Amino acid sequence: MVARSRGLLASAALAASGLLTWTLGQPAALGTPGVARTLQYLAFASGGPGHVVPFGLLLAGVAVPSPLAGLLPRPLAWAGLVLAGLAELSVLALLAEPLAPLLPVARFGGLAWLIVAGFLLPRTRTRGRNGGSG
Repeated sequence: MVARSRGLLASAALAASGLLTWTLGQPAALGTPGVARTLQYLAFASGGPGHVVPFGLLLAGVAVPSPLAGLLPRPLAWAGLVLAGLAELSVLALLAEPLAPLLPVARFGGLAWLIVAGFLLPRTRTRGRNGGSG
């Protein structure tokens, strides 16, 4: 449930960025430079850190329990945690432009990680070690 909400937040931020970028393409938005610049900042903020930070929480939500439950190989789980950490640090790109390269690293690296993890996660749930549902 928590991973689902993180995924929804990430996708909503990306959708907002797309809509803001579309708005920037309209002739009326370009008529006022201040409005165009504001829309540009909002599009970047929602599509950059606004998307990557909840996406990093989604990565962490999958990577943290994976080695504990034996769902993914440990090196893959650690790679997911590193990518999640980079995604969370990427919010600092709003304050320091040299950190902006963290955004595509976390976004595309995290997407590749999710694809690999999706193929390796078990298709069925088994009972946990303590007897409860897994």
